[in-house]
Amino acid sequence: MFEFFDLTWLSAWVQALSEIVGNHSARYWVPYLRTHLIYNLSPLLSEKFLNATFKLDADLQGMEARPPRWKKCVGAVKHALPGITDEVVGPSCGM
Repeated sequence: MFEFFDLTWLSAWVQALSEIVGNHSARYWVPYLRTHLIYNLSPLLSEKFLNATFKLDADLQGMEARPPRWKKCVGAVKHALPGITDEVVGPSCGM
């Protein structure tokens, strides 16, 4: 079930990330992390946050309407459990 993963690149990636993070203070990262936290939690927050997130997605990706709730739910499950949902749901769910 599990395949061997080639992780030889990981050392260079961790070193590069360490340099990026180390070159800036914690204060530098606060706006970036706050934005991502709010964006990723917006589906769980009030309608005001959902509307703001949709506006951002519309501006950046050209979305014209919010996707139906069922598509968001299926997408969240597929993102969290990709291998399992691919076996159970397959491509037939329209995602």
